Amino acid sequence: MAEPTGFARTWRRGWRDWRDWRSWRARLLRTWRSSLQFRTVTITVVLSGIAIVMVGVYVSVSVGNDLFQSRLSQVELDSNRATSAAQGILDSSDAADRVQVQSLLASARSAISAASSSRLVAVFRVPGQDPSTSVPQDFSTFGDSTEVISPELRTAVQGSPGTQFWQSVALATDDDGQVAGIVVGSQITVPVAGRYELYIGYNLGEAETTLQFVQRTLGIAGLLLIILIGAVTWIVVRFVVTPIRVAAETSQRLASGDLGVRLPVKGDDVITTLARSFNGMADSLQSQIKELADLSEVQQRFVSDVSHELRTPLTTIRLAGDMLYDQRAAFPLRRVVLRNSCTPRSSDSNSCSRTCSRSASTTPGRSNSRPSRRTSCTSPQMPSRACGRSPNPRAPGSTSSPREDTSTRRSIPVASAGSCTT
Repeated sequence: MAEPTGFARTWRRGWRDWRDWRSWRARLLRTWRSSLQFRTVTITVVLSGIAIVMVGVYVSVSVGNDLFQSRLSQVELDSNRATSAAQGILDSSDAADRVQVQSLLASARSAISAASSSRLVAVFRVPGQDPSTSVPQDFSTFGDSTEVISPELRTAVQGSPGTQFWQSVALATDDDGQVAGIVVGSQITVPVAGRYELYIGYNLGEAETTLQFVQRTLGIAGLLLIILIGAVTWIVVRFVVTPIRVAAETSQRLASGDLGVRLPVKGDDVITTLARSFNGMADSLQSQIKELADLSEVQQRFVSDVSHELRTPLTTIRLAGDMLYDQRAAFPLRRVVLRNSCTPRSSDSNSCSRTCSRSASTTPGRSNSRPSRRTSCTSPQMPSRACGRSPNPRAPGSTSSPREDTSTRRSIPVASAGSCTT
């Protein structure tokens, strides 16, 4: 037996998953969250379905009311005409006994059926009249539907002679079913027998059949319209969502590092403008990243060159420092003495001669090859004053301040004194 292809395996696995009805809710929720096209189509179909149902209900109710009102008007007209015909027959008769009255009522019933086009007729004697032997018995052709004549309707007819009353009822059919109908009641006067209640029933089966046909047509048309709206919405949204999906996938690839990916540009619509802007942004981003990469490469090359150029001088300086440190015992220790003196040259109090002497002497026991040097300097604008100065922040008269050389680890005493004599 041949192995199923990849599509067949995927289809079978999807069919097994969809057969598990308990996972439908999770799948629908996941599809709802992840698919913009599914959400758009679902919302459009639901809202369109609600609108179509509302319109269908309104049309159905309106058509039903119109059918009922038109049928009611016809029923009232027929009932009035039948009642008038029956009353005319009764008024033109001179019946005096029960048999003649019974025959008269039969003739009136035939006239009522002919005038009203209805076989449902009932005649009941109005209660509360004087009993008489010539009074005919009540009769009804409603059969099992006689109880549909409610006590409220009979009370209204009994209390208002000359007025018609109607009531919506459910009439029994020959197949033990029920059909909508109307019962119209009024009074007639029978010679010798007195007043009688006349009820005529009308079957509204034809109007109900027409209404059901209209409702069925509206339901089928509404369902087809919802399906058509869903299909059209799916196609339209697909045209709109597909470029957005492509843009999302392209942006993901661009974010992952594929800087050469671009959106296709077709037409001159808004999606095309979006594609051009996205491609321009991608080009700018790619160029800036390339510039940064080139700059980073230049910096790395510069750092490498500088480190290479500085390696030789630093090595030389370090070797010289190590050599000096190793020969530190052979270097002479030198003592430096600084003396400053200021002596007036004339009697002018605003002039003063300043003589600076510097002598260098070696530490006892060491020879000094350099002679002592003395430098004399004169400051003609020096004011006449007496002061004592010392480069050392200590009090005047201090002779030396030890200073430690960190390189030779030897103390070099420095003696300095300063005086000014007026």
